[in-house]
Amino acid sequence: KATAAATFARVITLEKLTLSSLPGGMDLQDLFISLQNHTSLKELVLRFFRLSKLAVQHAAQMLRQNTSIQSVYLNVEDNVSAIPIAEALETNSTLKVLERHWLNTEETHAFIRVLENKNFTLEELKGYCCYNPTRNDRSNAEIQAAQENRRKIDFYLSLNKDFQRKRLFSSDENAAVQDWLDVIASASEREKMDVIFYYLSEKPSLITL
Repeated sequence: KATAAATFARVITLEKLTLSSLPGGMDLQDLFISLQNHTSLKELVLRFFRLSKLAVQHAAQMLRQNTSIQSVYLNVEDNVSAIPIAEALETNSTLKVLERHWLNTEETHAFIRVLENKNFTLEELKGYCCYNPTRNDRSNAEIQAAQENRRKIDFYLSLNKDFQRKRLFSSDENAAVQDWLDVIASASEREKMDVIFYYLSEKPSLITL
């Protein structure tokens, strides 16, 4: 493992790391530990790995501590929950793109809870659907619930990406009332009612202006 750590130390300045295998003696837990305090890496692609429960926990800890990574591709083993990844996004303030396959109902609800009022940075949750795509026996109620969950996730991601939620809610930015109004005005006709309702719910004082 010392050799593996030394090997990985040589790529410490990379901005993008795509792995199809790991250096000899290193496992995924070692990788995520090595990346916790990495300050250059912006994109991590682990397309050919399926994370175990332990690896998911280390990946979540890496996302909590790393302050540079902006894009991650990962997948997990069958019957291993990705909820720790969602919960790590409560404090992560740099990740903009997360790519994985499908989310079960519990994982979907975890991402919705985090995106609703904790994470204002994530802009894309790529390649996901809110149900197991291999199932063909879903009821209409299940399909409708999955579609509604997808709509909620997409809406919160859109607020982060297109409607400056992070800047408006940041105490450091000290956004003026006009900043809020400008963001609301930028919404298309299709988006405007949802955006207006959301921001007025969060900042009722805008109604008196």
